[in-house]
Amino acid sequence: MEFVFLVGVAFTITLVLGVVFVVQQKEINSDREYVLLNDILLKTQGEILLASNIDDGYYREFTIPEKAEAIDYSLSISNNTFLVLVSGNHFFEERIPLVNGSIVKGKNIIRKDNGKIQIN
Repeated sequence: MEFVFLVGVAFTITLVLGVVFVVQQKEINSDREYVLLNDILLKTQGEILLASNIDDGYYREFTIPEKAEAIDYSLSISNNTFLVLVSGNHFFEERIPLVNGSIVKGKNIIRKDNGKIQIN
């Protein structure tokens, strides 16, 4: 009887520790996803802000990764003044200077002519 009781207690402790581990792992993965995606958004915003602060004739090519490691996301420009990044678990939005064009995963070209920023 004592043996069955001790096995039951050990099983319960193991189960509780397993659940705690899974919950913590999900939080770590969510935090990691947040950092990776936010980094892509801020780097892209930085490219646009740089173009806005440089004189006419500015030209630069930059690359946006297809995935953030294994995380799929979409990146777009909304109303020509907001950079929006959306994934399954996160939504980011950052203000940017007025931009014409659209942004894509992969190679992007940004230029500034006549005071206007053009992407792709």
